[in-house]
Amino acid sequence: MMKHTKHILKFAVAPCVAILLLGLTLLAKPEQAQTAAVQSGQGMALQPPAFLKSVQAAPLEQVDLGFIVEEAGVTAYTKLDQELDLATLKSHFKTIRQQTDQFISGIMIAPGYEYLTEFDENVEVQVFLLREGWIVSYLTRWQLASEMFDWVNYDEKRLNNSTLVENAVRMLAADVGVSDFTVSYYDFRYPKANNLMLVAERVDVEHAGDSFDITVPRGLTVYESSWSFARFSWSYYGSSCAFNGEKLSGLNPPGSKWGLVTGEVNKTKFSPDKNHNLSVGIELHQADPATRSYCGLAIVYQEAAQ
Repeated sequence: MMKHTKHILKFAVAPCVAILLLGLTLLAKPEQAQTAAVQSGQGMALQPPAFLKSVQAAPLEQVDLGFIVEEAGVTAYTKLDQELDLATLKSHFKTIRQQTDQFISGIMIAPGYEYLTEFDENVEVQVFLLREGWIVSYLTRWQLASEMFDWVNYDEKRLNNSTLVENAVRMLAADVGVSDFTVSYYDFRYPKANNLMLVAERVDVEHAGDSFDITVPRGLTVYESSWSFARFSWSYYGSSCAFNGEKLSGLNPPGSKWGLVTGEVNKTKFSPDKNHNLSVGIELHQADPATRSYCGLAIVYQEAAQ
């Protein structure tokens, strides 16, 4: 059973930077909150994978993909122009649920977390490999979109693929010798959603606080807005993340240097045509020099056809 609230984290070295993942553009930074508007063309397009047509019409020969439709949530996928060597890729799986000569489905630990046992099942992703070239990695439909933030691998050089599900796809493709390909996203929970937006902030003790504002115009349908707050620290205190001034979590799990918590923004508190603020900070009098704090917002939404 997947958890909606988790305790984990991982160290990353970086100064305070507001980072946009998957196609969002920051419009301003008064001293100031950075401002972003959820508008046409500013999110990552959500597109159903082509194999869905086969599932809806009739199962692919020898492969019943109905289980993906039933259990998948936010999904990253690609179709390579070559067959997959399933025997080689099998070694990446922690658990194999189904296997034939045509496909493998199971659970994989996201890249970079293999030896971080404190993360436990929180960094497990579901993976489906189809011999004809499909690589599919997804969270279950019971997980929030914000649970795909990959804070371990989060730095300026990996802005375009800092999600657990996409990094799993890229690692598997690299293992069969492919580096030039496109990763697409889809959310099986919300078939009408056509955009995904991820925004993230990161601070350290030298840059102890930052924030961004985001506005959702009327006319957009928001299916989910969820947050992720992560921290590395040698102490249990000193980090904070807040939405509209309300602290989202306290991140002081006993016995752990890493901490992670995720949650969903109450829809009644995410009204359209208003600025909403997400902030992350470090309380210097409580934090040790190694403290890093991370805060991210994921929005799954539908914009009307132009």
